Amino acid sequence: MELAAANMSTKLTVRERLTLCKWADSLPGDITPTLARGAEWVKSEFGKDVPESVIRTVLDRADMTDDFQAYNDGEIAPLVRPGFGKEFWEMPDDDAAFPSAVQEWKASTLTWGEIAILWFVEKITNKPDWHVKVFDEEIVAKWKQEVMAVDWKAVGLKYAYFDDDLFTFALAELREKAKLFEATGLIPIFDASSAVIKSDSAITPEVKEELKQGVAALENIPENEKDWHPGSDGKVLDLVHPSLWPLVFGKSRIVADKRILLKDTLAACGTGDVIPVPKKRYPDHQSSDDLWSVKYQWLPCDIDIEEGKPKIMSYINNLHPQHHASLYTTIEKVLEKALPMWDLVYRWHEDYETLRIPCESARTQCLAECSRWCCPENRPVDPDEAERDDDEFNDDYGGYSAEEPSRELWRRDKIWFERTHPIERPPVPAYKPMELQPKDVNLTSGFFNHADRIQVIVKLANIHLTPEKPTYDGGSWHIEGQLNEHIAATALYYYDNENITDSHLAFRTVADREQLMGELNYEQGDFHTINRTLAITSHADTNQRLGSVLTREDRLLAFPNVYQHCVAPFELVDKTKAGHRKIIALFLVDPRIPIISTANVPPQQRGWWKEGAAPGDRLGTLPPEVTDMVFDNMDFPVGIEEAKRIRADLMEERTTIAEQGMGVMTTTEWNFSPHRPHLIMLYYLINSFKSNKDAEPSLEPPNHQDASNPEKWLAHKIHQATTTTPALNPKTTTTTTVVDDLSPSLTNLRTVVQNDLHLAVLADQMFTQAAALQPRDPTEQPAVQSFRQFLQVVNVIMRSGPQFFDRPGNEDAMGFVAAPINALLNYPMGTAAGYEFFRRSEVNEAMGGVLRTWGRFLASGESRGCLRAWVSASGQVVMAERANGRLEGGGLAFKDLFVCPDPEDGETLGYESWDAFFVRRFREGVRPVEFPDDEDHNGGEKLSVTGSSGTVDIQVDDNTSVIVNACESAPLQVVSDVALRADVTLKGQPYSLTDMLNNNAFAPQFVGGTIYQAYLSAFSYHRWHAPVGGRIVEVEMIPGTYFSVNRYQGIAACDNDNEDTDGPDPQAPCRSQAYTASVATRAVVYIQARNPRIGLMAIVFVGMTEVSSCEVTVRAGEEVVKGREIGMFHFGGSSHCLVFRPGVELRFVENRSPAGLEGNNRVNSALAVVE
Repeated sequence: MELAAANMSTKLTVRERLTLCKWADSLPGDITPTLARGAEWVKSEFGKDVPESVIRTVLDRADMTDDFQAYNDGEIAPLVRPGFGKEFWEMPDDDAAFPSAVQEWKASTLTWGEIAILWFVEKITNKPDWHVKVFDEEIVAKWKQEVMAVDWKAVGLKYAYFDDDLFTFALAELREKAKLFEATGLIPIFDASSAVIKSDSAITPEVKEELKQGVAALENIPENEKDWHPGSDGKVLDLVHPSLWPLVFGKSRIVADKRILLKDTLAACGTGDVIPVPKKRYPDHQSSDDLWSVKYQWLPCDIDIEEGKPKIMSYINNLHPQHHASLYTTIEKVLEKALPMWDLVYRWHEDYETLRIPCESARTQCLAECSRWCCPENRPVDPDEAERDDDEFNDDYGGYSAEEPSRELWRRDKIWFERTHPIERPPVPAYKPMELQPKDVNLTSGFFNHADRIQVIVKLANIHLTPEKPTYDGGSWHIEGQLNEHIAATALYYYDNENITDSHLAFRTVADREQLMGELNYEQGDFHTINRTLAITSHADTNQRLGSVLTREDRLLAFPNVYQHCVAPFELVDKTKAGHRKIIALFLVDPRIPIISTANVPPQQRGWWKEGAAPGDRLGTLPPEVTDMVFDNMDFPVGIEEAKRIRADLMEERTTIAEQGMGVMTTTEWNFSPHRPHLIMLYYLINSFKSNKDAEPSLEPPNHQDASNPEKWLAHKIHQATTTTPALNPKTTTTTTVVDDLSPSLTNLRTVVQNDLHLAVLADQMFTQAAALQPRDPTEQPAVQSFRQFLQVVNVIMRSGPQFFDRPGNEDAMGFVAAPINALLNYPMGTAAGYEFFRRSEVNEAMGGVLRTWGRFLASGESRGCLRAWVSASGQVVMAERANGRLEGGGLAFKDLFVCPDPEDGETLGYESWDAFFVRRFREGVRPVEFPDDEDHNGGEKLSVTGSSGTVDIQVDDNTSVIVNACESAPLQVVSDVALRADVTLKGQPYSLTDMLNNNAFAPQFVGGTIYQAYLSAFSYHRWHAPVGGRIVEVEMIPGTYFSVNRYQGIAACDNDNEDTDGPDPQAPCRSQAYTASVATRAVVYIQARNPRIGLMAIVFVGMTEVSSCEVTVRAGEEVVKGREIGMFHFGGSSHCLVFRPGVELRFVENRSPAGLEGNNRVNSALAVVE
């Protein structure tokens, strides 16, 4: 009996299982579908003997919910797909689905030796007849000589190396891969946790020529019908692209009760029902769910592979099944060769994962007599040097190298250290045969665990270069598709390259940080050795570059969608002639998770539907011109212009999703243990949390900051709030002990973070990432170590006010100017984790609550005690100096400059709160309006303005043409030709009117116009004035971020191996002002100027960091005169923008533009004149 069962065919195809279920459902009520009856029916229907256990599984519907391949496809039962009958986020209950690069998948971390092997194997396997030459000892000896002489830095692998052991290992691997190639025609490269498969012989010359001829019909069309990819500068020609006529939820039609076979494509036009919009898992929550789209989906075609040869069963989106029928056949031939490669890629991470060189430790060999721990400062001094002081011993040499010295001392130290402390490279083990053998390669059948059907998204594209446009700049790092498209792998066939330089496709992976850091032994703080042992950067994100594959003509590549990839630049060889590269790209949908495809979505192309109107149909009986009118006035199907509009929106959404996905993959950073001195500091901090006794001796360095330069970061005592020493001022008698008794708003912030695992990881990572790069904050105090400690410190800050520091020795004036929370977050918010953390809406909402709570304290009488240092004699001098500036008419004292309610009150000057002091007004006449709009002053005066020809004097005939400064502020920049939409996260921080103005209907009016931006300081005046006279049209308060900086301006931009970065920047928020103008909390006031040449203008008041409270004191409809107060910033200085429409020709007053001014422009002073 057991022998008989063993001989049975135990497999039922997806269709057979569905058909069996349908048979059982169709039986009369008096007939029970018993196991025996079911087995008998299967045998008669399909000719298969299956055990009753299989029948039971099918009839119990167990695999109909767990097995995504068994989803009803409309042929046997109504359609079920993710987003249609199943929730987007539902996954198979087992682990058979292909992993996602942005969710669970991580790769093993590779050593520099292994990266060098991968590079060598890729290079050798590009050589003609390499699989024969690899057994020729004379040729092999030459290869060895060549690789031993490689300049690894020149090829982008700075710390790679090659020695005899590595060569022996690599040669054994090449010889085994040669045998695999002989048997299969396939070559695995960059094979580690997954693999890339390449072949230059898979596609025959005959199929290649067929493809060229088939594609020619798509290329040879009128010039005005060619579809150049948006944003490609007319270089990328889309022939077939899935972004045109995609699935649009809520608009596209779906046929749920049958499959649309290829032969029935045109007849299906116009059938089906509108597909509903699927719900989001967390509608009001930003998370990885944002990587799923509920608006769009690329449409794959269904392909049957049951017989071993692929057969396209439903139309390829945007490739007409009748006009290009021969191309369908050719694509099937390409797919036939891609299937074995895809199958290997699909199975690799489970069956063939390999790690050539395990690494258990990252250490150096000490050849010197180091008196302390091994570090560069142990170098004996040279005869021309003075003896070292202990203060010269530094705990962070990570940013210096012998090639790029920062100082002569450090250069000598580094050279000595590298000479006397060589890296102990991980031993290269004896070569073991690959797990993958030729017999394991499925060349003709058995793909994807014997799947019957797959889905593939098809793309055909050409890159054309010309003498006028001779270069292709390359692409960005990305993976393919959105999560709801479930793309598992890509195949690329390069079938026509002409007159272009070699191009490469680079790959990288997210390394498994937790695995490595749990196993690696290393000296604490020895980042130098870690970076030279493993192919990583210890303070950067965990992405690891594997290498680049040559993308030459005839090459077919397959790679997994867990490998991020990036197209490298290339250019014309002969710059006087045109050149091109042509590819077909095939994206494999995970066979375990079929998605909505063209088998159930009728064609949406209006032109196809016209052809599908049969002569007997009502439309088919109408005259052609009437038929055209009918189609042109239909919302559906979709015409080409609407399709392009949809594509633009789809591309914008996909760009956002891609950035968020890459953010997930670049947020996690290495977090190796900090330096020894840093650990000592942390030891004291930890112990101070445990006791209420006297604090341990201070580790703070002496303060060398001077209030004579108040724009610099000043020392503060905030960190004493984390110990049991008296908080903020050691001379006070009150002791502040830090506990977890947080204020309600801080408790809410903590709850928001704790309830989201991803947020919780980001919250702590931003502090550890910052501390690993810079153990002290911008004020030279020990950096906050964790999110919990941050909450505790802010808990103390919220019970006090911003402190003013004067000069060393003045014990009554200490602390930090205006923004103590910013001091804690300045470096953390500039890390990769901090960037993502502070872009999250729920974080900003909770953080806003914290700041509002603190704001209420600062506006209350309780905050008056913070004013003593601010209004002290020295404080008044500093602020008066800033207000007087270098402009003419200076010299007024603080009390003569500003309104003081009680000038005789030495403690507060009569200000009722810290905020009342902060938003103090100038005295009458101190800041008169230049060129006012009134009858007594209506032109005739002269102004010196700058232009292309230099400085000239002009006569102002109409005072309304003069724009005055809206705030006491220093100019940042003037930018012309502003775009409606731009990526504000880029390094150059372009302005984006859509973002800055919050999608306001007025935004398009300013496209191509000018933006002037200027910033305020903590010592400055914080009220706003109307820059022109006119009518207030609209006022809008826009919620946004509080502590988000441009990713290229923060500490994360500090790459110690990158010559282009300056290192940690305490002024990152200031350098991110153009970026914050589009993302931060802000107020926008629209004014219709009296002068028609100015017309409508917008003023954007931008809150930065603590400066979150924008108060507008005018309303829509009010008339304002030039110079009238219209609002103010509370609790700190910030930034503002003046936005002008195109055609407003501005000439800035001499020395009052960014290029000509050092310091502030006075409020109400003439800023520019409109011509």
